Amino acid sequence: MQASETGAMGPDGSARASCPERGLPGRGLTQVALFSGTLMLAAFLLFSLQPIFTKRILPVLGGTPGVWSVAMVFFQALLLAGYAYAHALTRWLPFRIAATVHGLVLLGGAAFLPIGIAAGYGSVGTGDEALWLVGLFLASIGAPFFALSASAPLL
Repeated sequence: MQASETGAMGPDGSARASCPERGLPGRGLTQVALFSGTLMLAAFLLFSLQPIFTKRILPVLGGTPGVWSVAMVFFQALLLAGYAYAHALTRWLPFRIAATVHGLVLLGGAAFLPIGIAAGYGSVGTGDEALWLVGLFLASIGAPFFALSASAPLL
């Protein structure tokens, strides 16, 4: 088939190679749908965990506004840490090693499922309640939240 018959002519009149993948419209849409669905699911899980878990902690500490404040700071800091981890993983490691490392991080986060208040963490001492609460969040939900926060940027 001639290039002029297919209409694939370059600006200088030479024939351009056609891309066979463009002839399969379903393949591109499937990939877009898969990535979009994965991103939306990760975002939904990530941002629904915050209020659900914080509401579980509120009865333990009496529902003070400080609990919500510490929770928001904790979740935003862990989200930033997950983004920094994703950046470091893609910047300094080859793809196969990065995929293996992140797979192990996801498995490590899955080890903490189902999400609940960490058993045997202890009670609030007379010291700093905010630090105790950060420790409780780390022990209870830290690993799954970190793994999930890094998943979207790694796609």
